[in-house]
Amino acid sequence: MKQSIPILLISLLMFIACNNQVSETLEHVEKDTNIELYVYYEPENFLNTRLPDYNSKVYIYYDFSLNVPFFFEEGIITQIREGIIHHPDQTGLIDENGYVNIKPKFYDKVTLVIIESNYYSGILTSTSFINCERNNKAEFNFTKVVSKDYLAK
Repeated sequence: MKQSIPILLISLLMFIACNNQVSETLEHVEKDTNIELYVYYEPENFLNTRLPDYNSKVYIYYDFSLNVPFFFEEGIITQIREGIIHHPDQTGLIDENGYVNIKPKFYDKVTLVIIESNYYSGILTSTSFINCERNNKAEFNFTKVVSKDYLAK
């Protein structure tokens, strides 16, 4: 009987500790933060001219980072080696002013943002935020990639 008292006390303490953790994770606090993105492109024939990249696609993923080779198609990321598939948690479109404002679904998770240019078809850019506890802003400028051979002419 004396041996079972310490076990009972330890079990009770673990139950109380686990119970506190569960109540903390279930509590969701709504925050008034946003992800603001500005996306532009420079046309090939007009250097130093920036235009809104209207209808560029925005894909947002939470608790995920790109540190392995991957294949990307229509917002779906497939890790090449592992074959793991990731779908975006949120999506958006860049408006006619080159802007989108997205209310994040999660505030305490690493946030990966991938943008697919509408003007330069198939060209991607990305950024990530440690969390969305406060407003996050980023600006992107797509330009035509010019080779060294072209510059030498």
